[in-house]
Amino acid sequence: MTKLRDTRIVIDLARLERNYRRLRGAHARQRIVTVLKANAYGHGMAPAARFLQSLGQEMFAVALLEEGLELRRAGIKGRILVLAPPPAPVAAYSGDSADPADPVDSGDSADPSGYRVCLEYGFEPVIPSLHHLRQAAHIAGEAGATVPSGGPALKIHLKVDTGMGRVGLQWTEREQALAELDLARGLILQGVCSHFAESERMESDFCDSQLENFKAWRGLFLERARDDPPEFHLANSGGLLRDVRYHFDYARVGFSLWAPLMFDPPESQPPLNRELEHVMRLVTRISHVKTMGEGDSVGYSRAYRSQEGEVIATLPVGYGDGVFRSLGNRGFVEIAGRRCPIVGTVSMDQITVSLGRDFPDERARIGEEALLLGESLPAAEVAEWAGTIDYEVFTHLNARIPREYRYDGVRVPAP
Repeated sequence: MTKLRDTRIVIDLARLERNYRRLRGAHARQRIVTVLKANAYGHGMAPAARFLQSLGQEMFAVALLEEGLELRRAGIKGRILVLAPPPAPVAAYSGDSADPADPVDSGDSADPSGYRVCLEYGFEPVIPSLHHLRQAAHIAGEAGATVPSGGPALKIHLKVDTGMGRVGLQWTEREQALAELDLARGLILQGVCSHFAESERMESDFCDSQLENFKAWRGLFLERARDDPPEFHLANSGGLLRDVRYHFDYARVGFSLWAPLMFDPPESQPPLNRELEHVMRLVTRISHVKTMGEGDSVGYSRAYRSQEGEVIATLPVGYGDGVFRSLGNRGFVEIAGRRCPIVGTVSMDQITVSLGRDFPDERARIGEEALLLGESLPAAEVAEWAGTIDYEVFTHLNARIPREYRYDGVRVPAP
């Protein structure tokens, strides 16, 4: 495709490969689930998945069924874990009665068609409640799924709440959950999982509390199926890096594939986190340069006033691309190795930066490259300026920005 924009996201596949191998090697059994939700945290889901598959990765996770379908269309053959349940049916919102053909659907359970999609495409949905468990069992039975092999079966992962408090089965529901599983036809309990609430807070002991809760659930399911136990997975990126006790059968790795995590306090972070590299660079080029007078206004609402002789450069990128509006008069870009402040209000398609009064004339020109995000302008720092977290910095960058892929500095076709 002809390159039409100077603004682009550059993905370094060599760095992604190094991060992936480090993280996989850090797991006690060298088994990780690569989480590619939200367009692989802004890095491009289908190309990232194909590249990781070429490295031997066999298990992926997404948040939505639509993301799972995108991976299948992209040629991903491995296991795909769907972390969020299908949406509730329209009847749950409109007040209309539930579909009479679906006796299990009481209006507050999942859309039954979602579990049919899982069965058809071999997705492994995470089941966070008794409602969803009943719905999945109904669909599997209705579809004639068979266990053991000899026909399709719906493989599920039960989500248990160990302290996150967002979704998941409560400990008081354990007996009912076991009874539902015993009655279900066509379901395979493939896994049992939970999620840490604050794995990146190094001084917190809440991870250990959640670990003990998870071990209680694990004991329950081992007792139920000691000869053929389900897989157990608790650790996210922070849990993987923090303590081998959290590893179990898999760790679910998302953000740390793309950049170091923000551990608190930074001086106590795991050593491996310091080795992880930023995979993404967000770059653009200067589109306009002008020299200002004393007190001249810059941008909407005249939010910045220049000094005499101050050079202002305009960059063709803005909040319409996902650059936070809150970076106005707070953030920085890097031009010719210098940090230059973003001045004035961030517009939808443009930002203005100050080059000061002593910037080299030969670099203060149209076409000069500007870095907005990358190793020397890490997401954690950009997030601090914007008043958010590094996860949102990446996922905020939208599809309007073209992605470009490189390996060891050489541009390559998208995987």
